[in-house]
Order: sequence, then C-alpha cells, then structure tokens
Amino acid sequence: MILCFHCSFLFQQLVIVPLLVALTPWEMIRNGADISLQDALDATNSLVLRSLKKPNIVDEPAGLVAPVHLPIETFTDKTSKLKHAFDVVGEIDFGHELKEKVSHCVRTNTLHLLPEPFGFKKLPDITVELQLAVVPTRNPNKFFLVKHFITEQQVKASYLRDLCFGTPNIVSWGGSAKNLRKALHYMFEKMGGYQVVRYSLQASAVASESKNVFFHSLSEEDIDAGFDFIEREGPPTHHCNTQLRWICKQLSQEDSPISQWPERLIKEALRNLMSDGVLALPVTDYPLTLVDVNPVILNILEKIFPLFNDKAVGMHGLPNVGKTPLARIIAMAMSRYWVERLKSKYKPAYRESSEFEGRSSGNTISHKELLAMLEPSWMKGTGLPDILAVLKRTCILIITSKYFYCRPATDKEVSVPRIPLDESAPLLRESSGPKYMQYRRGDRFPPDESHLAWERAWMHSVMDNNSMNMPETPYEIRGGGLFGDAPDANRLQLVVPAIVKKEPRAFPRSLSLGPNSIVDLDNTPPKKKVKSESLLDVKSEPKTSSPLPCQYELIDLVSDDEKPMSPSSPCTDLPAHPAEPTGYSPTAAWSQYPENPEFSGLDDGDEMDVAED
Repeated sequence: MILCFHCSFLFQQLVIVPLLVALTPWEMIRNGADISLQDALDATNSLVLRSLKKPNIVDEPAGLVAPVHLPIETFTDKTSKLKHAFDVVGEIDFGHELKEKVSHCVRTNTLHLLPEPFGFKKLPDITVELQLAVVPTRNPNKFFLVKHFITEQQVKASYLRDLCFGTPNIVSWGGSAKNLRKALHYMFEKMGGYQVVRYSLQASAVASESKNVFFHSLSEEDIDAGFDFIEREGPPTHHCNTQLRWICKQLSQEDSPISQWPERLIKEALRNLMSDGVLALPVTDYPLTLVDVNPVILNILEKIFPLFNDKAVGMHGLPNVGKTPLARIIAMAMSRYWVERLKSKYKPAYRESSEFEGRSSGNTISHKELLAMLEPSWMKGTGLPDILAVLKRTCILIITSKYFYCRPATDKEVSVPRIPLDESAPLLRESSGPKYMQYRRGDRFPPDESHLAWERAWMHSVMDNNSMNMPETPYEIRGGGLFGDAPDANRLQLVVPAIVKKEPRAFPRSLSLGPNSIVDLDNTPPKKKVKSESLLDVKSEPKTSSPLPCQYELIDLVSDDEKPMSPSSPCTDLPAHPAEPTGYSPTAAWSQYPENPEFSGLDDGDEMDVAED
C-alpha cells in the first residue's frame, strides 16, 4: 500500500487529501529478480492454459521479466527425454523489415521459411510448436531472442538440441510440472517485446450439475474450443469402446478443454460427428485390384491417375462393360496409396455412392461434340457455367460400343482423344468377372498379395515417379472354367514358347523295324504332362524401407483364388466359365450372370459412375 497526496486549491486554500492506492504485487516489482516462482504459481493458480487455434502475435514494450529469470537451465549430460526446450540466442538485429517477414511467415504458417535464427536450425520431421519472444536490451538496436519448442510426445534431448541456433535450455520443473507449466507461460508473457504465442491463460470453467449454471460459466470461445477439439480429436467410431475410452481419458485430464463438460454432452457431440454425412459403411474387403483392369484401359488411366488427388472421375457409356467395378478399383487403389503414404492407422476403404450408366465418331472429338454426348446426363435447365464447373473438377471417361474417350479435368475447351476398342470389349479382364460375382454373392476374401504388390509398384510409379520404373503389365491366357474341375483355369501368366524335344529312343525304335524302314523325325512321342510355367516364378527379395525401385518382374501374379475349387466351396453353384471359342465376345461372359443387378440391362439414358475415395 502506497500513501500518495493529492493537492488542489479549494476556496483559495491549500488542501492536502491523502489517497490510498492499492497496487498488485506485479505492479510493485521494479526488478525481475524480485519475482519468485511462488508468486507466479499463485498468480496462475485459478487459471487454465488453453491452446489457441492460430498463433497470436503481440508487440509490446519490454516487460518486468528478463530471459535470465525464467525457470530454465542449460542442457546437461543427464538430460534424456523431454517435451519442452528453450533456445536462447544472444544479441541480434530486429529491424522493421525483418519483423514484417517473421510476422508473414507466422500468419501463413510457413515456419520453415523463417529467417535465421528465428526458425529451426534443422527442420523437424515431427510436429514441433514454436513460441518466440524478441526482448529489447539496453542497446535500442539489439535484442535477445528466446524460442520455446514444444512437442506432443517426449523426444530425445539431442533431437531438440539440433533445432537450436543459440544455447539450448531445459525447464527446471522442480517436481511440479503441471502447475509450473502455467507459471512458465505467465513469466514468458511478462518478458514483453515482440512475441508469438500459441497458448493463453484463461479462467477455468467450474463444473456444475445444473446445465444452466455450467454453460453460464463458459464463454463463447470456451464452447467453440471444446467442440473444435471434439471434431479434431474425437474418434469417429465406437468400435471396441473407442469413444468411451476417449471420453474417460479427457474427463481425467484437467488440461483438456472438455474436462469439465457433462459426459452426456460429449457423447452427443461424438454421436453427431459419427453420423454426420455418412451415407454408407466403408468397404475394406474388395477383392479386385488394378491387375484386373484391361491393359489397354490401364495405359489410359496412367495419364489421369495423378489428377485424382483433387479431382473426381465420372464414367458414361454402355452397360455391362464393368464401369462400377472399375470405379471401385480406382477408389481402393487411391485409398491404399494414401493410407501407405500417410502411415494412417485406418484400413484402405471406399464408401458406396449412387451407381449410374451412359452412350457416343478420327482420333479425337471436339469440345462441342463432347458436350453433345454428355447432354442427357445433366439435369434439365443446367447452365453452361455449371457444366464447366463439373468438367473442371472431374475426369470424364466415356465408353461406347466402339471407342473409349478420356477427358482430363480442366476448364479449357480441349479436344478429347478416343481409343478404338474391340466390339463389346469390357473394361476388366475376363478372369475378374467370376471373382466379382463371387464377391457379390457374399463370399468375402482379400485380394491376392502378389496383385497388391504389383498395384503398389504401379501406383508409386504413376503418382510419385512420373511413370518411371513401371512394373511389367501381366496378361492373361484363357483356358477352362475358373471354378470347374479342369486345371486350365484363367490365369495371369507369361506364355513361354514350348520347346520340342526329340526323344533319343525314336531312332532305335524306328531302326529296329528294318534296314529299309523310313524314320519319321517329326513324329514325336506324346508329351508328358508338365506344370505350366507361371507368369513369373516367385523370388524372395529382402525387404527394404524404400518402396522404389522394386524388381517386380519376378513376382507371380497368379492369385490363389483362381485355382480350381473343391466341390465343397460355396461358389460351386456358379456356372463354369467356358474356354474362349472362335469369335469370343467378352461381354457375353459378363452376361452369363443376369441375376447381378450391377450388370442387368439398364435404360438407354446416359448416367454417370462416380468413385469417391
């Protein structure tokens, strides 16, 4: 308490009035060395440290706390793992131009472009939050730089040391990490100067059984932060009590933004999140892969597959050619690629969307002709701007009785190439038809591992290497029924020319008939039954961490599910797939299964097949 005097002239007489002014402990402190850690702990006892959606930039005069007053100490040999580290850099220049550049990088979240020494000395490969303070010194042109690194999990001390430009420091927790974390941030803000902070100290919400009292204690920012946290971190499924486990963990953590929320409210938010926009359950057990695609079609898809990162695919054309299975194959291939690339814990899958069908004469057609072909697919009254918006975001595939059209996603008026097809040529291999029917009948089995390996190599080549190191495309030879007793089932294999072997006993047998007998050198004995050579004999290669380049020319692409099945198999009721006769029509093979709604006759109206990852 400080005694002050207020002087004024009243009735031309000097009157001295004493005033009592109450000051807080922080306002009484004249030197940062007078601040005790207990003062900071007491000041933040009733506050909660919350994470900000975006980093906050503050530019203030120098504060009461200097970098030397922070509860930090230099790294030691005993330092093993930690989540917090400080990088203290000596006197630096910090002019207006440099300040604007740092602010721009922070606002655009491009911390890797921060000038030295404001960023990371070595770019981290994990998520590392950065707070920094540029504190003025006695020299008005020089500043101290203090950076605070925060990781989600504990990492080795050497890892954070490599991120520092100056002297690396650790926090001296003193056995009170939970409360000291708030006090540390409080003192960090009290240094003043130019600061970039990612946390804020706020009043905690008091839990109450009465929902009215509880929500009155929350600000709009608290409510938004809680729901944003649920949408960002909440599990999207309740499988194996995943959501209940998550709720229990959040209620037991005081630093969670929803730790004081009613459990029923959290459950309702998770339930809405789980059902929001879900039109169907994800499909994870689709058996067909890119190996099952017609090689001619696969060569066309190679050009547009990289566009599927942010574009859709729409298919128009004749029914019974395999548009729906092809759309699902594309969706699963993209899903497997991104699951592997992002190291996601989720299984590759796609969700069912509406299934559609469509119809179409050089080597290309004009943009105007394409619009005429697509006209029946649009809703009545659809304007040209809406059509161009779809063409900008969708790769269009059109299948007719004679041609295959492929238009990449673009808003420009481009000519569309078309590729001649054999009459009634399907989009998939012949062997995929029975496998797809088996899947439709409810027999779930995973794709062949060798097929997945080939698809993985193909996707890495197309998506990452500009079609370099492309694996050899397998092709199939046709034989007996796929599910019959004949051993010559359809297989994806390499046809090796047979070598005629002359038996040594042919001469003795022929000469034993007499000196005047004629020896027929072309008459060879009956061939012995030998196992046909598969496309490629399996050769075990050591596993490497890098997926490319891989030697896939020695992988056997004959899947086990194409071998003849025993009579007890649930698929024995399927009709046998006959050997290909002269004038064989691939579409006729698909038409053997009229009970399949996917390949039943449809109206002549043009519709669209859409695959979504």
